[in-house]
Amino acid sequence: MSRKPILASCLIILMIILASSAANAESAWVLWKKAELMEMALKKTTIWEIVNAYPDHAQCLKAKEKKWMVLKAEALEDQKKYSSIMGVSDVPYENVIKNYKEGRDILSSSDTLYCLPGALDPRERK
Repeated sequence: MSRKPILASCLIILMIILASSAANAESAWVLWKKAELMEMALKKTTIWEIVNAYPDHAQCLKAKEKKWMVLKAEALEDQKKYSSIMGVSDVPYENVIKNYKEGRDILSSSDTLYCLPGALDPRERK
């Protein structure tokens, strides 16, 4: 018996397995939060954080809306607690921005939410 058909069969099975894993990875959606601080020296600090992963885009978008509502509520609560926060602004279901009063080291902070395919990583490469 020849080894070529067996080897070819093994390669085909391996390719099918790899293709299905890649398809599964691409079908997952990840909810990312990008936190940015703008300092007086015009230095911007960016921190990316994975919030959670979801099997489809619709579930990710629903979770994004819920997370945005939590972030906005927290920002408004912080504004009541801390006199250093001048105002809170937002783009619905996208981001929440806190602006600080003059004389502070930090001018503003923002949290922005993104639903991205699982294969994408928005963090800067070093």
